[in-house]
Amino acid sequence: MVCYKGFSTMVLALTLTGCISESITSSESSSASFGSSSDSSSSPSKSSKKKATVPEEKRGYLNDIANLTNSVTGSRMTSSDFMNALSRTASQDQISNWESESTTYIGIGKGLKRASVPVAEIKTQPFLEDVLARNQNALDLIQQGYKE
Repeated sequence: MVCYKGFSTMVLALTLTGCISESITSSESSSASFGSSSDSSSSPSKSSKKKATVPEEKRGYLNDIANLTNSVTGSRMTSSDFMNALSRTASQDQISNWESESTTYIGIGKGLKRASVPVAEIKTQPFLEDVLARNQNALDLIQQGYKE
């Protein structure tokens, strides 16, 4: 069992390679952990695209998605299994439609950065195949999350 601090209490069962189960248990987040998170939103963007911001009430979800992504990077998780894990995580964080939430993709980018995936290899992650295929803005948002 792996314990991550910094996001709401949840247990997420991930099926890796079809037969290995791993539980990710998280601890209760403290409001103090988000006190200095606004500094990245005040820096100017180098692109002409509008920078998506994550509302305070979705910071826990953002961290849950980042931790999920970090934990599966380099695993044999299929794209379909990753989408199911995203759906379960969103449901546990009271997010009704994760595919329409920019926070989901920004969190994926943060998780890839935590996992030290080179930015040039984001598109080649097998578990992201379906995510990237289903949302035309996904790659841009993932890269934005990676850079923040």
